[in-house]
Amino acid sequence: TATAARDLETLAAAWIELSQALGNDLRTYDEAELFDGYAEALLGQLPDRDAHALDLALARCNRNVTASQAAEVAAQCSAAIALAERATPPRLEVANTALVRLGHFQRLQGKPAEALATLRAAITQAVAIHGPQHPEVALGHYALGIALIAQDDFATGIAELQTSLAIR
Repeated sequence: TATAARDLETLAAAWIELSQALGNDLRTYDEAELFDGYAEALLGQLPDRDAHALDLALARCNRNVTASQAAEVAAQCSAAIALAERATPPRLEVANTALVRLGHFQRLQGKPAEALATLRAAITQAVAIHGPQHPEVALGHYALGIALIAQDDFATGIAELQTSLAIR
């Protein structure tokens, strides 16, 4: 029935939120994965499964993880980007958020050239979507600054961090 479907959607949304919140802390990563599984099990039963699948992929992409887990989470970011781009209408702002995270995880995997290219593309995309003074643009500059500093390009990295701070 319609009520049961709404109840399942509410439950899936709650589990996805828990997954995202728990995924922000390395100490609760296992619990995040548990709620991932619960939400994943419900997706096929939901009328709006594509939107919930995107939310789950983005929650998985937004994890705080160690370098040893970066490849797995980067794959989730790529999945979130693909789902966001295929959505009707496309959810370009979600794809952009996942693109910044992807660049971060590429850096953690020891792929600096890929990370820098991804982060530069994410900034360009964020400016096109949101305009130059949006917080998503600031996050892109911040992530790029950190990636540049990790490559010992301190002057350019600090300039990116200053650009990030200047966005209000």
